[in-house]
Amino acid sequence: MRKGNRASAGRDCEVIGVVLWSDSLRQKAVIWCEDNGALAYLRDRGDVDGARWPESGDIVAFEPETDGELRIARQVQQMPGHCDLRTRLATNAPARPVRLTVVPGGAAQPSQDVPLRDLRERAVG
Repeated sequence: MRKGNRASAGRDCEVIGVVLWSDSLRQKAVIWCEDNGALAYLRDRGDVDGARWPESGDIVAFEPETDGELRIARQVQQMPGHCDLRTRLATNAPARPVRLTVVPGGAAQPSQDVPLRDLRERAVG
């Protein structure tokens, strides 16, 4: 039997999600959910179907369950055949430097495109 007071009414249908953060040593993970609802928390090895603990970027399917105000991921399964999102995003990341648009004093004035490194120098200097 699982610990805690969980209402059976809190159980929904299967949800697909992406693991945003994971710590295999502490056996904890945070999952973004396709339904754009609350983030789901994976906090027990017993809820992972499979030998490998999910890592950041993994696409998973799970049964959400409500525990107080938290959304808990149960019966977490990694989606076979799906790409490693973390690697794909890193591979497709633009090679150009990151630039921010600074709008001084509000949108009524013209904007100015400033390289991120220049903003860092301004903040330090």
